[in-house]
Amino acid sequence: MAFSPHILLFALLLFTITIGLSSAQTSDVRVRIINSPPKSTSSFSQYPIIDGDSSVVWCGAVFEDLNSFMDFKKFEASYHPTTSPSKVKSHDFLLAKQDSVVKGQVNAGFVIKGKVDGEHVCILKAQDSAGDSVSANSTFMVGSAECINQKKDPQESGIDCGGSCKPCSCTNSIIDNGEEGVDCGGPCMFCKIGELQMKVPAKVGEGEQVKITISAGSEGVKSLVRIEKPSKGIMVTESESDGTLDIIFDESGEWTIYSDLYGYSPTSAKVNVESSLTIYLLIGVAVLVIIAAAVIVYLKTKK
Repeated sequence: MAFSPHILLFALLLFTITIGLSSAQTSDVRVRIINSPPKSTSSFSQYPIIDGDSSVVWCGAVFEDLNSFMDFKKFEASYHPTTSPSKVKSHDFLLAKQDSVVKGQVNAGFVIKGKVDGEHVCILKAQDSAGDSVSANSTFMVGSAECINQKKDPQESGIDCGGSCKPCSCTNSIIDNGEEGVDCGGPCMFCKIGELQMKVPAKVGEGEQVKITISAGSEGVKSLVRIEKPSKGIMVTESESDGTLDIIFDESGEWTIYSDLYGYSPTSAKVNVESSLTIYLLIGVAVLVIIAAAVIVYLKTKK
């Protein structure tokens, strides 16, 4: 059966219009996805880990970008006392981990020095390649020595919990209050996935530069490092992605090195740094012993 030219032309025009509309809809969907702003699906702050003359607070958030989590180009974190928004402290350590194509978790560590009791606000921010940004806020409490004295003080709801201490939900043996596991994750101590190890020499000389290694299992890891010097000065830094860190021991006495990483039991080590004078004295004594031995040998040969 033959079709007239008019019918064929009409059919071709209809087909062209249909394809055009379909392409426009697809393009519109693509534009909406690409321009979809990033978002945060959850956030948390954890009670500080008290260790030595300083402590560590971990804050975290889950960020999502419908294009790709890899589209995030910048992360930053800070905290401040709830009553003093102007006293802002930036993160000491930050690590982003991709969990899926569009979603990932960002953990930030803060080293707290001195007495800073009370409620604080932690703010994590993420920005994608298009310039769109999103933030996630959470709060945490910094307690005092009363929070670890194994008894119920007046301001606490239970033994070492409630008030300015950790939430009592962290010791009730059930999963609640935003926890990831039983009494861990969310506002409680993180759910442990491993342990950190540190390889350091027991003794070094003053002024000597030494490479230490921090690992989890058999692999080196990037972690937050606190170094307490004999003079009580505290240095805050981080290890390389392979777990190594070069330290110049420029002060004699006992040094303490701490390593922290979200999800892992922290580790620490002590290093005894011998003063340059002690080293020189030992060298002098060794030289005198050698000279004395040589003299004795010489005198014996003369007899």
